[in-house]
Amino acid sequence: LTIMAAVGLTFVLVSGNIDLSIGAIIGLGGMICGLMMVAGVPIWLSILAGVAAGAAMGAFNGFVITRFNIPPLIVTLGTMYIGRGLVNVISEGRTVYPFSDSFLQLGGREGFLGLPPAVWITLVLCIAAAVVLKRTVFGRAMYAIGGNKETARVSGIRVNFYIITAYVFEGALCAFSGIIQSAKVNSAIASAGTGWELTVMAAAIIGGTSMFGGVGSIFGSVIGSLVLVVLINGMVMIRINAYWQNVVLGII
Repeated sequence: LTIMAAVGLTFVLVSGNIDLSIGAIIGLGGMICGLMMVAGVPIWLSILAGVAAGAAMGAFNGFVITRFNIPPLIVTLGTMYIGRGLVNVISEGRTVYPFSDSFLQLGGREGFLGLPPAVWITLVLCIAAAVVLKRTVFGRAMYAIGGNKETARVSGIRVNFYIITAYVFEGALCAFSGIIQSAKVNSAIASAGTGWELTVMAAAIIGGTSMFGGVGSIFGSVIGSLVLVVLINGMVMIRINAYWQNVVLGII
């Protein structure tokens, strides 16, 4: 789940922007999907609605940043509170469950070749994202914008369009991460995604993506995510105090 969100964030960071609303979008996507399924809406439509909600949050971030020239840190800090508030409003602070067995298979432990469906979905998304970022006009535009926004604009690149698109893509992936998380635990929790924005950002940065834009790769973000996941799981297995785990992550 961290990998999927980190892949989306990589596009935003490469373009020279940042996003603090990741955790809120993760929670919102999972909650909207869960509420719709409990209400009897078909699974595929519920998933689509959750992803669309995340994409809409991303579009809002990108639009406000580009249209009003407000620093991304300020805009996404605001949408972090908005998204978290919306999750609590629509759920009334309660946990939504249970879900159908068909939906739970999405986060199941076994699938093709013994790997969960979520792993295969993440693998496909990572490969597609890597190709887009490294081998397409869109990806080259992301690097150009992150390197020097004004130079990219003068060169004819539609800077605002590409930045908004990057935020939309990231929002959709973060929401889908929240949906998969709901499938894994058989519930949509109002507090889901809390604190994930810093974990996902750390994963991308550890993988070599620059917060100043113009530098980064999907492969690096995947490696950074795996480093964090292995580290966290290892500390849990050797029973390191949870508070000290945060200290270790912060040092790294």
